[in-house]
Amino acid sequence: MLIAVVAAGVLDGGEAVRVLAAARATDPRIPVVLVPLGGLVVPEVPGITTSPSSTAAVRALGHAAAYADWLDTPARPSAA
Repeated sequence: MLIAVVAAGVLDGGEAVRVLAAARATDPRIPVVLVPLGGLVVPEVPGITTSPSSTAAVRALGHAAAYADWLDTPARPSAA
């Protein structure tokens, strides 16, 4: 899951991150990457990876998905 939170006068970015962290805690199996934008300063949140750009975040999620697929692939018997 990719979440972009933007610092703005009408949004409390810190509160948005706290709500995201609470939602993330309900299902830790879902990878979450947060992209703070507009100068939003985000404290370190367990279970949530932050990324400096949406491009890097998408790349990280792609790697996580590929790794999960690889882990789910049944092992092939070795040739004897």
